[in-house]
Amino acid sequence: MRNNIDLILGTSMWGWTVEKNECFKILDTFYNEGYRWIDTAPNYPINNDRKYFRYAENLLAEWINNNKINDLRIITKIGSLNNTGSKNTNLSYSFILMNYEYYLDKFHSCLNNIMIHWDNRDSLSTIESTVNALKLIKKNGVDIGLSGIKNPKHYFNLKKELTLDFIIEFKHNIFSSSYEHYSMFHNDSKLIVYGTNASGIKLNDKYKKSSSLIVRRKDYRSKKYNIIINRIKNLIENYKEYTSFPVKSFNHIGMIYAFNSLWVSGIIIGPSSLNQLTDSISFFNNLNNCDTKNIYSEIRNSII
Repeated sequence: MRNNIDLILGTSMWGWTVEKNECFKILDTFYNEGYRWIDTAPNYPINNDRKYFRYAENLLAEWINNNKINDLRIITKIGSLNNTGSKNTNLSYSFILMNYEYYLDKFHSCLNNIMIHWDNRDSLSTIESTVNALKLIKKNGVDIGLSGIKNPKHYFNLKKELTLDFIIEFKHNIFSSSYEHYSMFHNDSKLIVYGTNASGIKLNDKYKKSSSLIVRRKDYRSKKYNIIINRIKNLIENYKEYTSFPVKSFNHIGMIYAFNSLWVSGIIIGPSSLNQLTDSISFFNNLNNCDTKNIYSEIRNSII
């Protein structure tokens, strides 16, 4: 059992598969259950509709102001210039500090961390300018982090010179993981994972048009995928009526897998409905009170 993992609310589908009123209901419940970490970015949702640029973060700011909230711990990722999925970014020194001021004004005391997002550069000198901006942000009391970094070794080398601590955010599920990509940070950084349910896989293969897997046009179907899914289905069949800890969905499997990865410090969930949120919170609470190492071992054996 572990009690040192943060449950983090993701906002990447807000305005895409999650309507405004449902977002507010999700926020109300998440907050009232005592959770405070929220992850967002200006390009959420990445639905290729430019009018939704900054939609998720604006919705979050509106809820904060409406409810006079001052104790959230918001992670916001900067760099993207639109929400089309384009890799075009601005990670210059001045742009980062401009965003820092922007988010201080927007989220006030709720701003906890600013992350560099989608950096595909391989120039140490330009990345050094970015890191210098992060150093100033950190000095002013806001934590810093990385997500979607092509060459994390540059950040790691500069980190050592400037004595900076990063939070690292990356995808981690039974099909794929970027854990090794950030191996140089394993010993001295907080590691947060997202995508634990692999974009919302349904074991019955029945998806609504609004399902995350459908709108993102993800397709895991392959011979290896089918073998793994069938093994997972059998595993769930064995545990779905398990008295002390019933496991009933791929989301549950993904959370067990992440929770028992001993290096994980935080798990980002992206519920598209209030029912999904309450199920995830309930399951997460059970994870904190039950030993799931045996199930975790069975999951690992299923994906070999």
